[in-house]
This record gives sequence, C-alpha cells and structure tokens, in this order.
Amino acid sequence: MKKTIFVNPIFKGITLIIISILIIRNTYNFLIQQKITGIIPILIQAMIMLLIIKEHKHAKLGIKIWSIFIIVAYGMSLTGKLIKVSLEGDYSINTIYFLLKQVLFLLIGLAILYFNNTTVKVETLK
Repeated sequence: MKKTIFVNPIFKGITLIIISILIIRNTYNFLIQQKITGIIPILIQAMIMLLIIKEHKHAKLGIKIWSIFIIVAYGMSLTGKLIKVSLEGDYSINTIYFLLKQVLFLLIGLAILYFNNTTVKVETLK
C-alpha cells in the first residue's frame, strides 16, 4: 500500500490553508456573486484537500497538477495584461495592483510546485 509522506509538515499546513482560502473565495463567488463557474474550482480544491488530509498516494500528483494549473493560468493572465499595458500605455494604480496580484499568485504556484517536488514523497508501506 502506498502513502504520501509530507517530510515538511509546515508545507502541508500552508498548502491546506491556501486551499481553504481559495475554497472560501470561490464559494463566495458562487453563492453571493452567483458566478456558476466557481463550482468547478471548489470541487477540484476540495478533492485535493481530501487527498492531502488522507495522505492518499495520489496527493503528490494532485498538488503537482493543481500548482501547474495555477502557474499556467496566472502566467497567461500576466502575459496578456502586460501586452495590453504595453500597447495601450495604461499605467494606473489599478493596473499595477492587478499585475502585482498576478505575480504573487504565480510565485505561490511556483513555490508550491517546488516544495511539492522536494518535500513530498510517495512511499510503499509494509
């Protein structure tokens, strides 16, 4: 039987906190702002959270796929906004805030991927 081992328990805790915050945010978008597209991230994040809590053998793979998705999504959003800013010259405080937020989430995704690759192991139990 295989099991995911988190060598660094701080990484496990921080990852669970990040997923919890995202679930709360997406639930707010789904219920209050009535954005129906919010249900898909809620389901995916809840599934990854369950994998982490149960230390399922696919938890490492789930975290890796989820972090790559974050990196690609925010990287594309950042690239698109930078192209738009360079063409239109919109350097307002709102644009700078948006770009900083995109960079922050991109760095979070990269950090999660790095720590997942270095501190999470899938081991066979006897």
